[in-house]
Amino acid sequence: MLTMPTGAKRISSRMTSFTKRIFPVLWFGFLILCLLVEVKVAREQHGVPAIVIVIPVLLMALGYFLFKKLIFDLMDEVWDNGNELIVVNDEHVERVPLANIMNVSYSGFTNPKRVTLSLRQPGRWGATLTFTPLARFFRLSLMSHPIVEDLIRRADQARTGA
Repeated sequence: MLTMPTGAKRISSRMTSFTKRIFPVLWFGFLILCLLVEVKVAREQHGVPAIVIVIPVLLMALGYFLFKKLIFDLMDEVWDNGNELIVVNDEHVERVPLANIMNVSYSGFTNPKRVTLSLRQPGRWGATLTFTPLARFFRLSLMSHPIVEDLIRRADQARTGA
């Protein structure tokens, strides 16, 4: 188990592991179960409408593309350690200095919500790092997020030396 430095503060959601690893298994497992039941019913009743078989297959394809676009690229953990971020993904760790962050964007209308960091110098996972920020309960945060606003301010200060 990775030990974070004293004072490092987690800024990514603890639900990322569930979202990346367990939810897709549940999604595809449920749809495969539906398909198996439909095939069994089709054999017993000598046929079912084609749409009954097509819908789960389409849902699997749609799920795959949505998961690939919105979930599979999420970093497992992101920690704020003062002048750097510590990023953990698939048991690999990378330290990203705030001065290396070129842009911080936030997608509050997606589920899960996403923070994307564009880097000046690409790292292990490329020129962008994406994570789900800590949830803000009882607060409608579709357009902005305190973590994002803080990262933008601090990355700008780190780049300009202010």
